[in-house]
Amino acid sequence: VINGETAFPPLEAVITVGKDHDPEVGWLGQVVIKTPRRYRAQVDGLFFAIEEELRTASIYRGKAIDGAEDPHFLDVGSVDPERVIYTDEVVTQLNANIWSLLKHTDAMRKMKLPLKRSVLIEGPYGTGKSLAAMLTAQIAAANGWTFIQVRPKDDLEQSMKTAQLYSPAVVLFEDIDGVAEKGD
Repeated sequence: VINGETAFPPLEAVITVGKDHDPEVGWLGQVVIKTPRRYRAQVDGLFFAIEEELRTASIYRGKAIDGAEDPHFLDVGSVDPERVIYTDEVVTQLNANIWSLLKHTDAMRKMKLPLKRSVLIEGPYGTGKSLAAMLTAQIAAANGWTFIQVRPKDDLEQSMKTAQLYSPAVVLFEDIDGVAEKGD
C-alpha cells in the first residue's frame, strides 16, 4: 500500500492515502480528502468512481497473493502444469475436491451446490503439496478466484477477512500442523 499525502490545488484539497484496520473486514486501503465543503459533490463523485473501480477491477480480486496484511503477488507462472507428474489417484482427488469447483463455478451455482469447501492436503515432505498449491493458484486465478497463501507467521483471521473481501477465494494455509492444537 502506498502511503502519503499530496496537495490537489483544483479542489483546494489535501489527499492522504494509507491503510486502516477495520474490525469487520480487516486491513483496507484508505483515502482521506480534506477540502472545503463547496467541493463535496466533486469529492463524492471521486469516491463513487474509486468504489466502482475497486468493485469491478481490484488489483487483488482474481489474483494469487501471498499473505493478507501486506500482500504481494505470487508468480503462478513459475510452475509448468505439463511438467507435473502425479499419480492418477492424486489428480482425480485434486480435480474432484478442488479444481472442478474453480473451473465450473457457474455450473455449481446453477445446481445450487455449495462453493465452500475445506480440504486437507497432507503427506510427508516432498510429496508435492506445495506444488498442488501452486497449480491450484494458477487454476483459481485463471477462473476469476482470488488465491491467498497463508503461512504460520500470518494472521489466519485476517486472511479469512481478506478472502471475504475478494471472494470467491481459495485460502491455503501452508503448514497448518505447525500452529494447530492436537485434535484440531
